[in-house]
Amino acid sequence: MALNKNILQSVLEKGRLGQSGETYLVNVYKQMVSQSRFDNELRKQHLLKDNQHSFLNIKVNTIASIDALQKHSGVNTKGYKDYRGIEVFGAWKWDNDYNVAIITEIDKQEAMKSFINTKTIYYALFTVVAFVVVLMIFIVWLANRRKKELEKKNKELSEFNLKLESLVKERTKSLEEAKREIELIHQHTKDSIEFASMLQNSLLPEKEEIKKCFKDFFVIWEPKDIVGGDIWLYENIREGECILMIIDCTGHGVPGAFVTMLVKAIEREIVTKYE
Repeated sequence: MALNKNILQSVLEKGRLGQSGETYLVNVYKQMVSQSRFDNELRKQHLLKDNQHSFLNIKVNTIASIDALQKHSGVNTKGYKDYRGIEVFGAWKWDNDYNVAIITEIDKQEAMKSFINTKTIYYALFTVVAFVVVLMIFIVWLANRRKKELEKKNKELSEFNLKLESLVKERTKSLEEAKREIELIHQHTKDSIEFASMLQNSLLPEKEEIKKCFKDFFVIWEPKDIVGGDIWLYENIREGECILMIIDCTGHGVPGAFVTMLVKAIEREIVTKYE
């Protein structure tokens, strides 16, 4: 079963997340049979010649390709080196119909960036709170020790309290700014997922098309997450003939949604040939 190279490459490019994410195919000879987004980088590493492209010229001998060529599916969130030698997170699946491995990867450094930023904020918050707690304990201890000198030190203590209040306000402001930044990151992530949902919904058939073949019907389609790996497709072939497909793709969430997009492209190619 042949694949249209241009259509396939267009579908794979839609699976490029962030600055380093990509989805590519590997055949049984461990050759890349799609176009890498890192051709320039591969030439600088002398993995490609100046006039070469990655299609059929890059050997993919990674944890993902080795496992996928054994007809396994898997996910790695611990990190492994990709065909460039860069640490990545990845997911993969073997496709028996086309005898290729479908591999999706993103650089570990980019994937962990948001987590590391959040972790740094929490450490800073803990440090500030611990500092304030220790400082308050010190004030109480100092007040008890110098009870007889309270009147003499009252003015100094009032000034100190004002400085402490100013410090707390500054820290509170910093925390509020950090909170707004986290909320912004969360909103960007949510917007990306909702956009992926919009793309996936656009693949679903129109009910008016279904009425051409079925007089009475209903549809229940509820992804596990906002987007998912399950999809249903429908095509009118000719007068009185139609195809209804219920498809369960590997994965959930955004990776699953991108697999459904690949399935839709393959389905359209098959139906076009049948017509």
